[in-house]
Amino acid sequence: MNSIQDEAELLMRRLAQLLRLRLEEPNVSVETLGTTTHLLLQLEGNEEQILKEYLTRRRKSMLDILNQFPFPSARDELPMQEDELAEYKLFIADDAVVGDPAAQDLSSAASDVHALGARFMPHLVQLQRAWISLSTSELSDANVLGSNAQQLSPKDKAGLLLDVVQELAGVYIDMCRRRLLDEVLNPTELVLGLKHVMLSLEDMEMLVPHAKLKQRASHMAEDLGKRELDRQLRVLQSELSATVVALQGDDLGPSLNEMLQGVAERLSSLTQSTLVRTAPLLVPLGEVLSIRPDSMARHMVVRLHASLVEMAHVARQPTCQPSDMLLRAGLCLHMVGSGVAQVAASPPCGTGRRFMSLSFAKDPALFPSCFYTGVSHHQGAALSARAGRGGVRL
Repeated sequence: MNSIQDEAELLMRRLAQLLRLRLEEPNVSVETLGTTTHLLLQLEGNEEQILKEYLTRRRKSMLDILNQFPFPSARDELPMQEDELAEYKLFIADDAVVGDPAAQDLSSAASDVHALGARFMPHLVQLQRAWISLSTSELSDANVLGSNAQQLSPKDKAGLLLDVVQELAGVYIDMCRRRLLDEVLNPTELVLGLKHVMLSLEDMEMLVPHAKLKQRASHMAEDLGKRELDRQLRVLQSELSATVVALQGDDLGPSLNEMLQGVAERLSSLTQSTLVRTAPLLVPLGEVLSIRPDSMARHMVVRLHASLVEMAHVARQPTCQPSDMLLRAGLCLHMVGSGVAQVAASPPCGTGRRFMSLSFAKDPALFPSCFYTGVSHHQGAALSARAGRGGVRL
């Protein structure tokens, strides 16, 4: 009987060696890796060593996928399936998100993000399911090679998977972030790209809720949204300041009021255009992230206020001609009285009741009376006095 048992052990050791040699093959498939790992568990029973080796190999293979990004010809290589295309067309048809017909095609960055999620996330989902199958399988009582094997508790197994999932998903989210930053996107394209990221994480969020992947992606998306808001409002700030600098007081004839009215309308139009362009970063982005848009709205208010204050600062800079200073003072006084109508009214393009509930015009802490131009009546009068000392009187 001892000789039979020794021969059986020898055969099992040889089988285990062959299985380990199979794992050393450079292009071993995911299916082969899973099957071989399962057999080794039955033969040796050393869960700690075998399962950790399995995770190490899967981690390396999935990092290799991420390191290939961006993929060549992403649009041709990974076309959308019919159901994905239908969902995408339904999304871009939403008037609250898209105001430009040209936005009905994926931008290069958004396409790359979609391609990365379509290629990488199924592997992560399969890893979780394969791990559950391996870690919950009962070991055979016949594994004579595993008499001294070290077993793992269910908590330890869940912890090993959680660490790998958080690491791989973190790398994926960071790569999506860097790709969306590489290309200057309009707000609509940015929201589309972020929507792809959030949708790609839904399955893993349900399978491994403790990893909090969507929470991490949501923080990333909100940061990108604020960056884009800052960029759009820096453009507005430059345009507003340039408009003030371009004011020339060579002819202060009867048409002065008409001139001031025209310049004020241009400033109002610039502000209106900015609000329209940035509208997708408020309620639409909040819906993608499942958050209230208050944080983004407050950030926009602060940056818009800073842009108008900077315009007032430019208006107070010295000029060669006193008449130029007088014209700037007249513009500031005109706008203090009239304001920027588009800001005082409900914000455009689907910003919704939640955005309007901030009650800008009624809350001095959020929206002071001099917000419209960043210039108070006292500052406007001071500008007029400076112009008067230059030899020109109102």
